[in-house]
Amino acid sequence: ILPYGKLTEFKSRLKNATIYILAVSTTLFQKSGEKMSDSWPEIRRKDRRLTDEESREVLRLGEYGILRTVTSKGNPYAVPLSYLYLNGRIYFHCATVGHKLESLKNNAQSCFTVVRNTLPVYDNSYSTYYESVMAFGPTSEVVDKEKKYEVLYGLAEKYLPDHLEPAEETINKMIDRTGVYEIIVSHFTGKSKKRPKVS
Repeated sequence: ILPYGKLTEFKSRLKNATIYILAVSTTLFQKSGEKMSDSWPEIRRKDRRLTDEESREVLRLGEYGILRTVTSKGNPYAVPLSYLYLNGRIYFHCATVGHKLESLKNNAQSCFTVVRNTLPVYDNSYSTYYESVMAFGPTSEVVDKEKKYEVLYGLAEKYLPDHLEPAEETINKMIDRTGVYEIIVSHFTGKSKKRPKVS
């Protein structure tokens, strides 16, 4: 157990790191309405870079993700979401109105971040084991009803696999008043600090 002073310092460092990540992601967005740049910064710690297949696995197995957009006033806006990674695209569902959708109407380009397998550790220094992926691309509404059903059923399978019996009836009741959106991933990058293997 960490002493109180060290625990407070550790929490402060984690908070500052989170603020830094959000600040960096903000610079990846251009002015409202413009397309996202095709030029991507390289990961500084290349020894921690995940392969494309490892990154896809993080997206597939991640429990929740954070959707990052920019408002019409140029302010960053991030919201945690349940999601489905399917055939190289990220899907989420929501109400048909709201601040998130207003931001996407202003600028469809988005960033979606997933973090999993986290474990803060202290071994003569402060650190955290983790796997993370940042995915980028335009977001658009799914209007095809069959595709919407596929996504909503996939979400039920992912989060409540033991309660699929009422899924079809429930989805058919709510599908017309539920928004389904997809992020067409044009670029992603993964990074991790993996736990040491136990010999």
